[in-house]
Amino acid sequence: MNLFRHELYMMRNGLVIWILGLLAFSTLFLSFFPSFYDEAEDFRNVLQSYPEEMLRALDVDMSMITSYEGYYAYIFMFILLGFSIQAMNIGIGLLNKEINGGTAEFLLSKPIGRKMILSSKVLAALICLLGTNMVYTAVVYLISPLLAVQKPDTEVLLLFSGAALWLQVFFLTLGLLFSIFAQGINSPVIVSVSVVFSFYVLNMLTSLTEVKGMRYVTPFQYFDMGYIVKHTTYEWKYIGLLAILICCAVCLVYRTFSKKDIKVA
Repeated sequence: MNLFRHELYMMRNGLVIWILGLLAFSTLFLSFFPSFYDEAEDFRNVLQSYPEEMLRALDVDMSMITSYEGYYAYIFMFILLGFSIQAMNIGIGLLNKEINGGTAEFLLSKPIGRKMILSSKVLAALICLLGTNMVYTAVVYLISPLLAVQKPDTEVLLLFSGAALWLQVFFLTLGLLFSIFAQGINSPVIVSVSVVFSFYVLNMLTSLTEVKGMRYVTPFQYFDMGYIVKHTTYEWKYIGLLAILICCAVCLVYRTFSKKDIKVA
């Protein structure tokens, strides 16, 4: 329990910075919507002059871009990048900071098992990510009626945040895998940004192809914002696949951490 509280305490500053950053970005661009809505027809005409491939790569749906939910869906793709980078950065740092800081041997010498150490750290990370998600969602939920020309579909907004939470957990576990199999990472943020943006580039490339199997390559494709806006639900087969990937990654993390020699940098 002391380790759990210590981890939460160490994450507090990062938590505040990420929440403020994500809210600042989202609020800034959402505040443009009333003006954007007034000139929607002109904007649609401009978009129609762009190549169809470019619109698909940027995930722009002409049929809904002028609605508040469609406009937010486009912005939210960039918010997802922020959520994902935060999650992976935390995942890498959970063990990496102990290795680079020279405190790994001291921590492992404590009269608590490795699984309990890892569980305390992961639980603290999950609460941090959940806190980021909930505060962000609450603020957007409150400001959306003030900015939307018509009453926004709050269920769609909540589904967006649910998608973000799924991706947060995925990239947290991916970060944990990196911290175990690539010990001593000196720049977790750079690694996190590189990996997340690589997945996002794959997402853009996948949008350009008609091959259905390509949707399984990147987790960003598991949540089609346009589909969520139109159907007010997820594509559950992709949720199931993501859940399986997360469970397999968690099992691998616990199994490896329980037996692996931890080298202090």
